[in-house]
Amino acid sequence: MTRRIPRRVLATSAAAAMATLGVAAPAVADPPADGPGCVVTVDHTRPDTCFATFAAALEFASGGRLAPGPKNTPKDLRGPGLDARIDAANAESERQVRAGARAAVVWTVLSIEYAEPSYTGAYVIYSGSNGNCTTRTTDRDYATPSLLAGWVNEISSFRSYANCWVKHWENPNYGGASVGPTGSRASLGLLDDATSSIEWT
Repeated sequence: MTRRIPRRVLATSAAAAMATLGVAAPAVADPPADGPGCVVTVDHTRPDTCFATFAAALEFASGGRLAPGPKNTPKDLRGPGLDARIDAANAESERQVRAGARAAVVWTVLSIEYAEPSYTGAYVIYSGSNGNCTTRTTDRDYATPSLLAGWVNEISSFRSYANCWVKHWENPNYGGASVGPTGSRASLGLLDDATSSIEWT
C-alpha cells in the first residue's frame, strides 16, 4: 500500500525549511498552486534555498532567465506554456556554455520533482551549472546521492528538462530499486513516495 503524506505535513515541512533560511512562508495548511518550494543546485555551487512562490523559485533556478512578469504569472508558470519557457531558458544557457561564457555561472533547470502525482503539490526544482545533459543515456551528467531534508520518500511525479532523463533510486547513493532513466512522468509507480537519490543522464 502506498503511503500518502498529508499536504498539511508537506506545508509544515516547507515552511520550516523556509524559516531556517529567513524566508517568510504563507501560513496555509494546503499549499496553493503558487506555494512554497525549494531549489537545489546539484553540484552544490549554491546553497539549497526555499522560496514563498513558484515564480521566485523558478527565477533563482534559471539564473534569472525566468523572471516573474506579464508572461510568467502564477497561472502561466503552472500552465501548458511552462515546459516551453523552461526549454527556451535552458537553450540560452546551453548556447552560453558552448560559447565558453564562463565569466558568470550559467544555470540550467534539470527537473522539477513534485510531492503529488500529476505534477502537483509541494516541489523541489533541481538545477545545474554544466549545461544540458548529453544525448547518451548510459552516462551520468548530474547526480545527488541524497535528497533535501524532508524530501526522502516524498516524490510522486516529475518533469524533466535540459535533454535530461531522470533515474530515481529507492536508497541513498543510488541503491535498491529504480525507475528510469526516463523523461517526465506523472507517476513514479513502484517508487511513488519511495525515492532517496536521483541521477540525471
